[in-house]
Amino acid sequence: MIFKFPTKIFFALILTISLVLNFILIKNVFDFNNSIHSLNIEKDKQMQIDKNSRPGDTQQQDLEISKNIKVLIDDMEESKLIEKKFESQMLKIIIDRIESAAKNYNENATEKNSKDSPIKDIFSKIYNADDYWGGGKESKSGKGSTAKGTESLVKILPKIFEKYSIKKFLDAPCGDYAWMKRVDKKQIEYIGADVVPQMISKNNNDFKTKNVEFKVLDLTTDKIPKVDTIFCRDCLQHLTNENVQKVLDNFMKSESDFLMTTNYPLTLENININNGEMRYLNLLKPPFKIPESVVIERIAEDKCPENGLDKILYIIDLKKLRSLFKKSGS
Repeated sequence: MIFKFPTKIFFALILTISLVLNFILIKNVFDFNNSIHSLNIEKDKQMQIDKNSRPGDTQQQDLEISKNIKVLIDDMEESKLIEKKFESQMLKIIIDRIESAAKNYNENATEKNSKDSPIKDIFSKIYNADDYWGGGKESKSGKGSTAKGTESLVKILPKIFEKYSIKKFLDAPCGDYAWMKRVDKKQIEYIGADVVPQMISKNNNDFKTKNVEFKVLDLTTDKIPKVDTIFCRDCLQHLTNENVQKVLDNFMKSESDFLMTTNYPLTLENININNGEMRYLNLLKPPFKIPESVVIERIAEDKCPENGLDKILYIIDLKKLRSLFKKSGS
């Protein structure tokens, strides 16, 4: 009699081995001082100092420098606290991720869901369900779209618009626009896109203005408009691996400049799921092809209630990514 090793246990063992091999690299992936805030804070403070400097006004200049140095030190201390908290929880997060992957692993979760039910139908059903994502009365898009879950983003995004000279911005998927409506967008052209026609119709009725509009888009198949930045938050982790790759390819075809998207760098293996389900996705791991070199900035969503501590918005240079793929012939 031949003993058949249970698939889930086998998968868990494979992930555990991967954990041992990759654990030494985690510190490099998550150096908070360098990769999230500190360098950008330091650069921005120095730019502010230079901007405020005026010949012949050395006393005022000294005051500005002292004030900015104090703010910088405070921010760096906060960053160290975040890093220390992260280190204490890092192993637990990785182990929990492995256990979850083993528990939810489905060797048949390939494209059955995708072929039998169009993405539009799947997410329309979710939209019409009663509090499917747990956002309560605040948002049908889930906890990540509540005021608490987006507090820092509402403040950060206008600075990102200015920093990268963003004039045309595609928010895809835009969901019910619950939190994005609080972002200062006076200086940009905003396009909100989603696969759920009912939601887009409501958004246009409630929120359309001269510089804000909404349209129906299936990110896996429809042509993506060329914009300065594509904002794709809390989306890809709900799609099959094949559809994630289709979306990424579609974004690159748009000739847009930048992509801001959710990433979970503590995920060591990307399991497959059915469309509409959820897993923590790491776009820098197989089967995806995003290299570390095209990630130009990381924004930690430390106040998001479902972040798992490593929920990060990656800003990806799509121009550089296209260039790398052309050179490699991919």
